[in-house]
Amino acid sequence: MTWQLHSQVNLNDCLPSARRGASARRARAQRQFTLEVLETRQLLTVSVTETLSASANPAVVGQNVVFTAVVSPSDAGTPTGTVLFQFDTGVPTPVALTDVGGQQEATISTSSLPQGSNLIGATYGGDANYSGNSATMSEQINGATTTSISSSENPATEGNSVTYTAIVATTDAGTPSGNVVFTIDGTPQAPVALADVGGQEEATLNVAAITRGTHPVSATYNGDANFAGSTSSTLVEQVNGATTTTLGSLPNPSTFGSTVTFTAIVVPVTTGTPTGNVVFTVDGTPQAPVALTDVAGQQEATFTTSALAVGSH
Repeated sequence: MTWQLHSQVNLNDCLPSARRGASARRARAQRQFTLEVLETRQLLTVSVTETLSASANPAVVGQNVVFTAVVSPSDAGTPTGTVLFQFDTGVPTPVALTDVGGQQEATISTSSLPQGSNLIGATYGGDANYSGNSATMSEQINGATTTSISSSENPATEGNSVTYTAIVATTDAGTPSGNVVFTIDGTPQAPVALADVGGQEEATLNVAAITRGTHPVSATYNGDANFAGSTSSTLVEQVNGATTTTLGSLPNPSTFGSTVTFTAIVVPVTTGTPTGNVVFTVDGTPQAPVALTDVAGQQEATFTTSALAVGSH
């Protein structure tokens, strides 16, 4: 900051006293001259440092991001004034400094930054006691994604092979790339690269000889330089034990009008005890379900009828 002092000096006041009388006599005939002295003084201002930060970096399209500029003096004073925030080449927005926990801050938020890299600037204009300063930063805005997961067989049968498919979608510009990590029973599997399948980005994982029980399965897309990551909801894979079912009838052959009993025996391939129902189908017509019961340690269901017609059934 500069200021100027203007003063006028009478030249007669600068003459020795012996000559003042003569000078006075000549004053009527001579024009009195004045000397204008221009004095310029420089008032020193205190320097400041300025830092700029973001509440999230990178962020995703549509996410609200808060930018904070902190102006720190090199002395014990308090800077005042405003900070001009500018997003890329947009119109600067002034924000007044406020005291936050003993430091002077200005904040601004936006949720409208475009996808890609954005240059953010903050310029402190200074005040009567403090010089100005500025800071810049790059804010990366990534495209948002969603990840879904599906199973080729659910419920599945113990020992079968099951394929899980993750689809990574976006409504923003560009195509997501990178890897998907499937997590089964809490254990992450090896990353699987995304591939374009019919215009959508997919990753698949094949699990051979899946075991009996329930298995939580999820898929996480890790993101790339332009897209944010996302995680699917949890799919619960139900794997049932494999069984074999045998069917017998007594008597066979039978006579018209006699009672015939059909017996189904359900045996697990591995361990455990099958429960539930058996549906007998006679001549293509399903009959009412029959519950399994334990008969000497094996699971059986029986169906009895005397309505069979003459012939083969």
